[in-house]
Amino acid sequence: MLFNKPGNMIALKIAAIALVFLITSCNNSARDAAVDQAEAINEATKMGPAQVQVSSDGYHMSATINGKEWKATSMLDPSASAKIIGYTGQKYVSLPYNSNPSSGKKIKLSNDNQVDLNLSFAPSINSTESGEIEITSVEGGWVEGTFHCTLKEANGSKVTEITDGKFRLPALK
Repeated sequence: MLFNKPGNMIALKIAAIALVFLITSCNNSARDAAVDQAEAINEATKMGPAQVQVSSDGYHMSATINGKEWKATSMLDPSASAKIIGYTGQKYVSLPYNSNPSSGKKIKLSNDNQVDLNLSFAPSINSTESGEIEITSVEGGWVEGTFHCTLKEANGSKVTEITDGKFRLPALK
């Protein structure tokens, strides 16, 4: 019948190979796009074991950096480091943290008490020119404060201004 003729068998084999190729390439393309999207979502929400999601009544960190609003999506638990670190994906703002904060305490920022910055819209910083952290509240097991600073790249070519900084994290025990 149809499959018994040599010409028809060759045409059928070619059609089958073309169909397999077409299905495979479409599936790979769709699968690759889905995998890429899943990896992007995973990277954007990836948190290390000591990172905690921010919330309105828990951990919080925000600032204005070179005129642009910035908000952390997660923060490092202060017991894991002697720093206040707010993350947005893999980018971060890091401040020195005093393990014995008291309300009204002011901490001068300098190269000896440095702010670290790694954000996509601001240069990586190697020098803290000036600034201050002020502890505004220590109650109910939480520390709240404000911060501002001026940062420069090591070569001094770019300056970054951080204003209106705020944070909230648990007090260390």
